[in-house]
Amino acid sequence: MDQTTILAVDDDRTILESVSIVLELAGYNLLTAVNPIQALDTMNHHVPDLIVSDINMPKMDGYEFYEAVRNNSEWVSIPFIFLSALREQKDVRAGYKLGADHYLLKPFSAEDLLIAVESRLQRSADIKAVAEQEVESTKQQLLHIFDHELRTPLTFIQGYLSMLQEGDVVSKTILNGMHHGVNRLNKLVEDLMLVVRLENELVEKDISDYGFNFNVSVEIEAAVNKLKPLAAKQNIKILQKVDSHCAVFGISRYMRDVFERLIENAIKFSEKNGRITITTKQSNKCLFISIRDEGIGIAPDKVRHIFNRFQQIDRNKIEQQGVGLGLAISERLVQHHGGTISVKSKLGSGSMFTVSLPIQSH
Repeated sequence: MDQTTILAVDDDRTILESVSIVLELAGYNLLTAVNPIQALDTMNHHVPDLIVSDINMPKMDGYEFYEAVRNNSEWVSIPFIFLSALREQKDVRAGYKLGADHYLLKPFSAEDLLIAVESRLQRSADIKAVAEQEVESTKQQLLHIFDHELRTPLTFIQGYLSMLQEGDVVSKTILNGMHHGVNRLNKLVEDLMLVVRLENELVEKDISDYGFNFNVSVEIEAAVNKLKPLAAKQNIKILQKVDSHCAVFGISRYMRDVFERLIENAIKFSEKNGRITITTKQSNKCLFISIRDEGIGIAPDKVRHIFNRFQQIDRNKIEQQGVGLGLAISERLVQHHGGTISVKSKLGSGSMFTVSLPIQSH
């Protein structure tokens, strides 16, 4: 377990040393500063779990230091204990009004200091635990909503539309359009559900509990076969130079999902009569799967954002029919399989996405 770090701030070096000795003997890791400016600089490099600070200090007092800490979103939850010789009720109220967690009057005993520190740390831990439970509960609720409240009605609509598609030409055209729209919504729901599973570490659990060695070439072939009709609409050829004996550990359907997304993107951004090439290579106990297209390419300033959620390239020029989750999901799935995904691209010359996966038994 990591050692708890406390930042002590006081311009009185004797008090600062006394506080440090008491807390270090109690097993805490200590950071010290003789003024708030030095303390803020220290916090930019080492974020403490709790702050103990004097109030009356030159240049910046304890109250101003507290406000500076709270104005930083990364520090806002750090427990804060004031040390002060100011015994007037108005001074005590001023500290609590700002939101300080505790106000310890000088002189104080070592026991008083330790009780204050331990109680604030425990309270902070309790609040964090409750917050984590709330987040977990929200994730489960979202998963339920996506699974039942959105996907189930779409499944019914999809089924009824399929039954109605045997009518006249006009009806078929209308129904085909409706069917296409439902498929898009269904894909969005599936993507959102997968994002929730990734955030909830359920994908990682799937791989740990049910992972097995599978042949990557089989999953690539399945992805290509699924997307051949889409490629045929633009007369795009998909060439495979794939080793038929390349096994990795994980969940095959997750990696097939990655290949489908990458190949679909390659088709989407390719010109008519273009070509997509899929190759595999083994090196240093790693399998490299590359998917290269001859499409429009990606601008250098946009490449570094390509794996961000909801990131889309030139949406105003290309109707992508998505919300920009595909590559973000792909990256996370590959990472959960112990691999990496990268892209090389040049405007007007196409892009190449490369997935690297470890070749090893589990």
